[in-house]
Amino acid sequence: MADRLIKETWKAGKVKGYQGECQTVVNNQVLKYLIMLAANTRASEIVRGQALYELEELKTWMNNKLANADARDKATYLFALSQIDEFKREPNKFVTPEPTEMPPGAPIGMPGMDFLSQCSYNAQ
Repeated sequence: MADRLIKETWKAGKVKGYQGECQTVVNNQVLKYLIMLAANTRASEIVRGQALYELEELKTWMNNKLANADARDKATYLFALSQIDEFKREPNKFVTPEPTEMPPGAPIGMPGMDFLSQCSYNAQ
């Protein structure tokens, strides 16, 4: 699954303009979450190993692309490679944060739940 995700993001054809910048943001998010998966001690060893394998494959692919990359792509690859190297030096830096609790009350812009008292429900 991860290999297909990388194929559809990092290894997808290069797009220019605004869509290309969005593609770079998505690529970086894929890398970030792949690193966090590899660092996640709650994930099984098999899953973590697969994430590490995909990171190594991506690292090799980026190193092969560096020589012929334009300045924009080279900067993207160098940043990603530095993130992978940083993960290898300090894996605890990439631990998945605990989810935050939802604040009490209705979401902003949503009315209170008082209207529910006017509803009737017949369980049969």
